[in-house]
Amino acid sequence: MSKHFKHLAIYATLSVASGAAFASAPASYLGSTGSYTCPPCAPGETARPGLNQALLQGTTVQTMLTITNSISSRASFVGGPMRLSSLGEPRTGMAAGDASSKLNVWGSYGFISREDTKAGQQTDADIDNPVIGADYQIAPNLVLGVSGAFDDGDGNIFNAVGFAKTRFENKGYSIAPYVAWQINQNWSLDAAIGWGEGKFKTNSPGGPGSADSDRMFGGANLSYTRWMDNWQFLGKGSYMYAEEEYENSKFNGVTVANTGVTNKLSQLRLGAQAGYWLGGGWLPYAGLAFVSDSDVSPKVAPGIKWDKQAWVGTVGINYFSAKNDIYGGIAINDESRNGTTNTSVLLNINFRF
Repeated sequence: MSKHFKHLAIYATLSVASGAAFASAPASYLGSTGSYTCPPCAPGETARPGLNQALLQGTTVQTMLTITNSISSRASFVGGPMRLSSLGEPRTGMAAGDASSKLNVWGSYGFISREDTKAGQQTDADIDNPVIGADYQIAPNLVLGVSGAFDDGDGNIFNAVGFAKTRFENKGYSIAPYVAWQINQNWSLDAAIGWGEGKFKTNSPGGPGSADSDRMFGGANLSYTRWMDNWQFLGKGSYMYAEEEYENSKFNGVTVANTGVTNKLSQLRLGAQAGYWLGGGWLPYAGLAFVSDSDVSPKVAPGIKWDKQAWVGTVGINYFSAKNDIYGGIAINDESRNGTTNTSVLLNINFRF
């Protein structure tokens, strides 16, 4: 999802590995009896942090990453090899290009597949996360925009209490305004804040369960870009916060008291990326990011280990057509944590008017 920086998208390195707001759900969703203090897992179980992460990363966090990827992608071409031939020397702002082209519309589709293989914690989840957005250049180096995101995910919880497998699904949406400031040719800053709603459902042999949730999230990103001939080098530091508050859950249509829960995730990211301009509009790249979950709530049960740090590798290619004011790309990301696998794909396209 790129934005007004009329530059080929490239900073996907920090944009897929961590997604966001599919927050975990109260235990009673899973349709059995027992304590209701373990989201999302079967009542009486310990927490499954891998599933919590998958659900969080697949929605709100993913939306924030998509927005900042869109912004920094456009900013990344300021000072690049195309600045004279296609952008124009004086036109190097965030919406670089024809002065009359101040509106940018973009769309993105993200897919995340995550699996936790640790003993007693086995879960899997697949999440689709399409996002659309538009922004307007209010100054040569400043844009304001808004995005709308939708998520649709499902998966399995294995070895749940009393059942071999419990099926779950989660759907939701969010709205997020954002702002981006191109400080100079190398540095740019962007931030977003959003709200939304979700609905978590389970289907187990014990009966159906469900719960509604309210979402809130926000984040800020500082990016640095440097060109050396046709080589492009990028760096980014990010802070993101996601929260999802669940109401009391329902099991077999009956509301279960004291089953509401609030899921939170604070995350820090540092990443670097290198790409090479091939000409003809093409820019392949590769990157690596370090992710640290500084705060996760609910807390993991005593005796359960959860790796709060991860490495995210990215490869991708972007395309930019100055003639048609269209740019976009595809990125594949792989996140490495102890006992979990997380693979994601991000497609994006941008149009300037």
